[in-house]
Amino acid sequence: PRSDIKRSTESWKTKYGWRAQEEGLNRLPHFMSKIPVNGYGDRDIDIHFLFQKTSSPHSIPLLFVHGW
Repeated sequence: PRSDIKRSTESWKTKYGWRAQEEGLNRLPHFMSKIPVNGYGDRDIDIHFLFQKTSSPHSIPLLFVHGW
């Protein structure tokens, strides 16, 4: 409902601290790599990713992907 959207938007605007989240992300190991993609010409796609290994042997790997 619209009220949920308004509540979420207000929370993002007034309570969410992006800079604190950014600082936490920047403490993780960052990497760059090139990935060849069929149909993308002779170019590779540059990707930037973070990697954090878990100490739990029973954990499930997670991959979050987004586009710019």
